[in-house]
Amino acid sequence: MNKIFQAKHWQLFVTAIVLSFLQEIASVVSDLLDTLLYIISIVLYVGWLLVLGSRFRKISSSPQLNYHVFLFVGCTLIAVIVTFRLLALFKPGILKMFDNTTVILSMMAYLLTSLIILTSFVGKNLKAIEVGNDIDINDYFGDVIGLIFWPIGIWTFQPRINKLAQRLASR
Repeated sequence: MNKIFQAKHWQLFVTAIVLSFLQEIASVVSDLLDTLLYIISIVLYVGWLLVLGSRFRKISSSPQLNYHVFLFVGCTLIAVIVTFRLLALFKPGILKMFDNTTVILSMMAYLLTSLIILTSFVGKNLKAIEVGNDIDINDYFGDVIGLIFWPIGIWTFQPRINKLAQRLASR
């Protein structure tokens, strides 16, 4: 867990970009390899958020937002995305279900809501640790947007995490 706190932004960015590049190549070569790399990418992204949120909860004197909801949403998000991707790989006929606009909108609403919950927890808790517990949505809204637009948000978010890790190590 400390490795993620000490990782540099460029290391995380290069990892995300290399995985995306390999996935693009794999999509031409093998559906199985493409699916595997996609699952790894999702687990790394959501896992990164879960690790950060868990660590911020331990550091914060009064954690912001509900931690159990955060964990539940993160784990179910991984499970839902992995399940649908594996179903699409092994049972391609299941994709006909997505011809229905209601199903598409429901899934998009679920994915966006899950991402907002995950990134809000991480962004609000980091901001609360940095400036104190008296914050509102205007203080951490930019962090939420940056974290949703992975991997670009890494460039602004991870250096702040590195500073926090240094500050905690010097205590």
